[in-house]
Amino acid sequence: MKKFRDDDMDDFIPPKNLGYFVNTIPVSTYTVFLNEAIVSPVYYTDVVNMLYHASEHDTVIFNINSPGGQLNGLQSLLDAVMSTQASTIAMLVGECHSAASIFALHCDMVDVGPLATMLCHNVSYGYSGKGSDVLSHVQHVSKNSENLFRTTYKDFLSEQEINEVLAGKELYLDALEIAQRLEAREAAQVEKEEIPEVPEKKVAKSKK
Repeated sequence: MKKFRDDDMDDFIPPKNLGYFVNTIPVSTYTVFLNEAIVSPVYYTDVVNMLYHASEHDTVIFNINSPGGQLNGLQSLLDAVMSTQASTIAMLVGECHSAASIFALHCDMVDVGPLATMLCHNVSYGYSGKGSDVLSHVQHVSKNSENLFRTTYKDFLSEQEINEVLAGKELYLDALEIAQRLEAREAAQVEKEEIPEVPEKKVAKSKK
């Protein structure tokens, strides 16, 4: 390694200012208006594709005023929202009913407008065919939709409310009630994160 003598520094002329390097990261904000009934998956192809390709620096805002709709269309949107690296925001500006409420509650953040309303109810069926086919279809959809319902509304609705809605009750919430329940859900989730899981005790079994 070359050593500099004090007299070498006499010839050194420093720059006027210290420079720096710039690394620019593109950031995009997408806004999607869900202001109609949720329909078949093919309708959401472009939105789903955008969600799959969005980066962690991007934000996707869903402006929601929807009465709900088809389960298969909801499933397509949900898979994309749960898979995307982007931050997702549900802005409730009016009706957020049925399938639309399930979608909103899976976004990273929910912003509740003063005119927002929410309807929680069990799935409706529309299927025809032989009796055995209809029964098999209803049982299949019922099982999957109940799992989705319980997962979505956990800590947002009480266990009793979840059971009552699954039994046929329609539950309407206004903007204030939605906001209060979102705060309660967030508090419950934070509390669960702070409580460490207790490992299961292993019970020694005697050999025969």
